[in-house]
Amino acid sequence: MHRLFARIAFAAATALCLSAASPAGAEDAAPGSVAAERVAATLVEIRGSVELQDGAGWVKLEEGDLLAPGDRIRTEEGASAQMVLADGSSVALGANSEMTLDALSSGAPGSVTLMTLARGLLATVVEKLKLGSTFEVRTPGSVAAVKGTDFEVALGVDGSSSVTVQGGVVQFGDAARTHMAAIHPFERRSVSGGMLSDARPLNPAEKEAFLHRWAHAHQLHAQRHELLRRFREKASARKASLERFRQRVVRRGPAAAPRRKPLRKHPKVKAPAARPRDGEERAR
Repeated sequence: MHRLFARIAFAAATALCLSAASPAGAEDAAPGSVAAERVAATLVEIRGSVELQDGAGWVKLEEGDLLAPGDRIRTEEGASAQMVLADGSSVALGANSEMTLDALSSGAPGSVTLMTLARGLLATVVEKLKLGSTFEVRTPGSVAAVKGTDFEVALGVDGSSSVTVQGGVVQFGDAARTHMAAIHPFERRSVSGGMLSDARPLNPAEKEAFLHRWAHAHQLHAQRHELLRRFREKASARKASLERFRQRVVRRGPAAAPRRKPLRKHPKVKAPAARPRDGEERAR
């Protein structure tokens, strides 16, 4: 019974969060309200094995699942994931990557989106931020801050970080923000050992590979409103189904639970009467 009510509560929360995840929902929610502050990122596509850290272990994620601030996810070999944030921005996580959603924006002025890339590769398509809002991607040795742009962050096995920009401008530098500099479209900078490199333009082969790598992510970003609508409808249908089931259980009560049919017993076979012995017959 407790599991049933927990599932119903989760379904209700899912429907609320998905409703708020659309830009319209974010606009209507007042800053500081439950609807505004508890909106989550929605996983709109998963390829391969994508997992969420749950205590000391990891559990598999599915399309339509919601991610909250503090969640840590990872992708395996050949896997990828894409999520849509409440402010309409998209984040794509490449294969063999791991990231933490430190803070998620509600889409209201002055809100903060912060994520940390622990390994691998991610790309973002950031919607234009409202007044006083920030959007940052950090690695152990660098930080990238934007106001509304498309860019990629890569963390090498040697600890070096690089950022490549497709549109807009990114401020990039070391984790201590001692050295920060701008990166413009189709330029790349890197940070290694706390040292920030000069910006260099992508050569034709790099540019082609960069655009090809994230072409599908941009297609999903363009379809994000339709994808969110589908997940919202599924969540609402699930919530209604669970509520009907809960009401039936409450009406019936524990005594009205369906009883198991008794096992059919085999008919007893009457044993034939024993014939009396000669001595017993004479005694009678």
